[in-house]
Amino acid sequence: MTRHNFGHGHRLRAILGRLADSWVRVNMWWFEPLVRAFNGEGRLTRMLNWVAHQVLPLCAITATLYAATWVGVPEIFADLALLDLCLALVVYSMHIELTRLCIDCMRAVPADGSVRARRLRLVLRGEHLKVSLLLGVLLGPGIVEYIVAPIRQHGGGDPGLWLLMVWILASAYSTVVHRRLRLWCPYCRRRGGGGGIPEPSPEPTLVGTRS
Repeated sequence: MTRHNFGHGHRLRAILGRLADSWVRVNMWWFEPLVRAFNGEGRLTRMLNWVAHQVLPLCAITATLYAATWVGVPEIFADLALLDLCLALVVYSMHIELTRLCIDCMRAVPADGSVRARRLRLVLRGEHLKVSLLLGVLLGPGIVEYIVAPIRQHGGGDPGLWLLMVWILASAYSTVVHRRLRLWCPYCRRRGGGGGIPEPSPEPTLVGTRS
């Protein structure tokens, strides 16, 4: 009886496994072309790679343009820059997940990574908390409405939109910084169950590489 039930359970798992594989093949038909787009040799791959590495410059441009709106620069320019930043951030996230080997990403890893990780500890912490921070951004406008109401009266715009813009800028910056310093990120190690880091992690070395 037990062996009979085991046979039925095994066949059921096999059927469910085949159904799951079929679902993935049907619904992920777009995945393989996307992987090829990020790992090819043509113009599209070079363009995607270039866009992916423009997140930090776009952060600086967007922040500058939003600050310039206080002195009369039309806000449409800042909004367009923010849209470009969001698109670049999407491409960068896909670049991280799909690109098999990126020389530019390897070059961006600093030689003094452990020192920078200690200096940018707050940024690395923000990367791990950005979903929670987003919740605060979404709820924050209602809480601080009476505090920042004078900003709106003087033409400062909607506080909620400004908070969301700040979150996008901070999220984009922390994503890139964390990517470069993830070997030394103490919060990644804690999530892995390793606890705190009593001493700096060793610097990475390249063995058997050719220049």
